[in-house]
Amino acid sequence: SKILEKVPAVSVQIGDLGDLESLAVGADLLVTHSHGRQASERLRIPLMRIGFPVFDRLGSQHKLAILYQGTRDLIFEVANIFQANQHAPTPEALDPLRNREISHERCSPPLAGQ
Repeated sequence: SKILEKVPAVSVQIGDLGDLESLAVGADLLVTHSHGRQASERLRIPLMRIGFPVFDRLGSQHKLAILYQGTRDLIFEVANIFQANQHAPTPEALDPLRNREISHERCSPPLAGQ
């Protein structure tokens, strides 16, 4: 359509939630309405509910998503979603030498006096 030619994007994909799910493979966040929760579960990525309908969250119809306050709140919401889904590193994961197989067979015996 003529209006799609004016969209400032490299490409525009017209489709349904099935198409969105196919295109979202490898994404870090799925942004859609409440019906996207099944796709989010199958893709194992967090879901940011936005648009209409959002029927599984209280007060969603009162959320502001425009101007300064709305933009600020959207940034906070995305950050909180990522923070809630972050897997905290464990001490084992932070230590590159832990759980590494080390052979002591070739180690020389300690020197005298040490």
